Amino acid sequence: MQIDFDGYAGVRLMGDAIGQPGDPAILLLHDLAQTRKAWQKAADALVRTGRYVLNMDLRGHGESEWPLDGHYSIDAFSNDLRALLAQMSQRPVIITHGVTGWLALRALAADANKLAGGLILVEPVSSFNVGIDANYDPRIADKLDPSPAIAALSRDMSGFGIPVSILTGDKIERDAHRVVDGLATATADGPANPELALESCVPNLTSLIDGIQTDLACDYRAGGNTRTLRDMMGCFATGITVVTAIAPSGEPIGFTANSFTSVSLDPALILVCVVKDAQRAQHYTNSRNFAVNVLQSEQKSLSSHFSMKKEDKFSDISWIIGKNGSPIIQESLGYFECETYNVHEAGDHYIIVGRILNASFESWRDPLIYYRGKYRGLDFK
Repeated sequence: MQIDFDGYAGVRLMGDAIGQPGDPAILLLHDLAQTRKAWQKAADALVRTGRYVLNMDLRGHGESEWPLDGHYSIDAFSNDLRALLAQMSQRPVIITHGVTGWLALRALAADANKLAGGLILVEPVSSFNVGIDANYDPRIADKLDPSPAIAALSRDMSGFGIPVSILTGDKIERDAHRVVDGLATATADGPANPELALESCVPNLTSLIDGIQTDLACDYRAGGNTRTLRDMMGCFATGITVVTAIAPSGEPIGFTANSFTSVSLDPALILVCVVKDAQRAQHYTNSRNFAVNVLQSEQKSLSSHFSMKKEDKFSDISWIIGKNGSPIIQESLGYFECETYNVHEAGDHYIIVGRILNASFESWRDPLIYYRGKYRGLDFK
């Protein structure tokens, strides 16, 4: 099935989705001056091992958009990858070929663990041959110089956050700190048949993928790493709310929370959690009234806005005072106005239980969903 994604600055990226969407995801990225056709046989073989494969054309290659402005900097390619990954419902294992491996390393350097499960570089090279495939924008050769990024990445690969492996011929290097050791020299003519060459890599790729996906499995025992526990909690998809109240000084206050739960219908109770050392936590626990605003799919910016530490969070948003005296964010999916029923201490959080006095929702809107560290949307396919 053909698929498309929005890349950097709206450039359309085209590719193929092969296999069952519920299987572990693999993202294939071809070398520069090639197209996704180079990965086609390998993609089919990986699907037969139980993977869901996305095989993409880079910008200026194959069926992806060739930008009129000729924007082919290393940042453009790297930002394309970040945009694509942000639109995926899984953190895939990324498999790259040639120079594209360095573009992927550049894209993932800051927050790899939020975007991908692992990275495999197949035959990484320091330059590319523009005569390999005719179906690419020839301006790329003049505008893209990966060497500065390669030099910077080679100096410091510490703390990358995900497994990085290199496959060169039959040699496998799993140490990210030695990425530069896997750097090959580009040949004069490129591989005679890159499609067959990549297909021959499938057994080694399958072995590497198995190892990465085993490492991605999370196990937690009491007293263990809280980061692991947090990742596991992130596997439970939630909506996003903004909890609002009026501070003793009379100013409106609010914070973003996905720890919102219905407790009882008779009486009508809900609960939210606030971390004890949060800014103004005591204002919420001592308040007689508060509101829970359920965000809709177009309010991602509000979620981020109310998660920041700043004094006045209401100066540049649309809001009103509700019937019960709490701030109500306009155009939300819905809201619950509550009076505080009771407050419990639980570990490093306070649990605030509220009795619902007024509630309203707008049924034509879609919810803002949060899953494994990313905002999501509903899919009605």
